[in-house]
Amino acid sequence: MAKWGSQEPPAYNTTNNWQSDERSPLNSNSETVSTSGYVVLKSSRLYGLLFAMFAMSFILGNVYNYANSPPSPAEWELERRQHQADVKLWDSERRRWDREVVQHQAQHKQWEHEQEEIRKDRAESLERHREIVKRETDLQHELAIFNRDRLRLEREKNEMSKTRGQYEADKRIWDTDRATWARDRDDWERERRERESVPHVHPAGAHWDIPVPSKECHSYGKREYSARLWDIPSGWTWLEACRVTPIRIDGVLINQPDRCEDNGFWGGVVGRWIVEEDEESLCRPWFDAKKDQGCVASKLRRHEAPIVGLQRNDNWEVMCATTPDADYQRPKYCVNKPYTTHRTGVWESFDESC
Repeated sequence: MAKWGSQEPPAYNTTNNWQSDERSPLNSNSETVSTSGYVVLKSSRLYGLLFAMFAMSFILGNVYNYANSPPSPAEWELERRQHQADVKLWDSERRRWDREVVQHQAQHKQWEHEQEEIRKDRAESLERHREIVKRETDLQHELAIFNRDRLRLEREKNEMSKTRGQYEADKRIWDTDRATWARDRDDWERERRERESVPHVHPAGAHWDIPVPSKECHSYGKREYSARLWDIPSGWTWLEACRVTPIRIDGVLINQPDRCEDNGFWGGVVGRWIVEEDEESLCRPWFDAKKDQGCVASKLRRHEAPIVGLQRNDNWEVMCATTPDADYQRPKYCVNKPYTTHRTGVWESFDESC
């Protein structure tokens, strides 16, 4: 073991190592650890300082006494033994200080390890918190998209319901018109058969006025002509004479009128003919390009196209219903769309994708 001689043991620098810190495990974990550090070391240094002052005063006193009266050999032996005892005491203090320093260093390393674990835990907790916030933000964004799509689907559903309601109303109107046209067609067919059943015996002297075309078209490619019958001979009724008296319209001989009317004494008997006109006739409107309106029901797709070329006096519903499209197909029904000047034909077709 090294001897310190007459020198005082070097003081241990505890400026940073023994300072109190609220984060230090020496304070936060146990008061016993704290007192065994800073307080014990402070007491040891105070004792050492007092001991050094006492030794210096003793040595100075001995020097003074030696200067005045030199010590005897017995006194020298006594001083030597006292000095050896002091050195042993200093060595014991030094060893105790070393043990305390080692203990403090171990505690400081443990504290640093615990602080590192705390920092890691905090970093992991912060990362988990960030992930949770990110997931919540993503969920809120997805929820906003879902709500927006739900509102859009509800609007489309409402619009589809309105469209379907309009479709049902238009379909009922079209069915009514179609039934009316069917009855008229049956009446015309019955009258035609009745006319054909009558023998073609012309009443002598009976003749028609010059046929006058109507201002409006009767249907697609057809116009109605009318003329008054004159000079009905005796023995003939007005109806019989009207049915069998022929007429020539636009160079074509027609044996019987399509309909006969008795307008009284002043109006006379009037015959009416439905005549097919040529390709340049004004009674041949056409449909513009079709537009796909999407699915209107299960496996049912709708197309629409406005009709073009109608005359002012034409019955647009009849003309629309009898006008074929580019594929020679007539519309299922026709509608007059509000806020527009277009009468529109509607086609519905089977579609598996709907």
